[in-house]
Amino acid sequence: MKNICLLVVCLFFIFSFNENIESQEKKEPNITKVDDSKYPYGFYMINVSASASVNEAVQQVQELQKKGHPAGYLWLPDYKSLSDKELYAVFIGPFMGRDTCIKYLNYYQKEEPKAYAVKAEHSKRRVTIHNKFDIRVNGKKQFMILTYATPEDSKEYAKGGGEDWAWFVNDVATYFDKYHADNVFFGRVYYSWLNKKDIAKLVEELELEDFGYVLIKGKEKSFTPHDMPDGVISEACDFFGFEMNKNWQEEMNN
Repeated sequence: MKNICLLVVCLFFIFSFNENIESQEKKEPNITKVDDSKYPYGFYMINVSASASVNEAVQQVQELQKKGHPAGYLWLPDYKSLSDKELYAVFIGPFMGRDTCIKYLNYYQKEEPKAYAVKAEHSKRRVTIHNKFDIRVNGKKQFMILTYATPEDSKEYAKGGGEDWAWFVNDVATYFDKYHADNVFFGRVYYSWLNKKDIAKLVEELELEDFGYVLIKGKEKSFTPHDMPDGVISEACDFFGFEMNKNWQEEMNN
């Protein structure tokens, strides 16, 4: 009789122990999953890992945070630009700005050389960043147009009442966004993800001065001085191998 009672007690404790473990697995983790409640328009993140277990994902996030990295996790199917695999993605971020993400990626790659960043959004358009000059859209490496104007020249220009630089840059950017959004990345030399050494190297290599546009196609680089939008767009299209749309202004005004 005593043996039967002892067996019942043991079975009770085993059942209670297993039930407790299951409840812990189902328990909401103390780190909140990233979703649209905070970032409705998407964000950039540095990919770290993926896991089927939410608790494992949370543990990895905590380990990254202990190392001083901003970190979080999300459910992959929530974002069309990522994957429909039913996994939790662990990442460093989130970063609202692309430039900030690229800067942090450059820093993190000293620890994990193969790390890359991706934009989490509801569009199927997949943007990945592999290094400072390797940004891809749907797997295709982007050509680059970077506006060049030193901070000092920009201030002097503004004092003189100059406005055409900003207007013309907007026209050039709008053209390539409309006709080559999946082929050309538009950015800036100053106030961007480039550091002082990167800028100094470009200035020396292309003998940069005044205002203009740095064109980058793989390892090839060129500089187009500030001019009317038509002239800049024409030179950039020639450099990248595009046929320029001569009716772009008319189409944009309609």
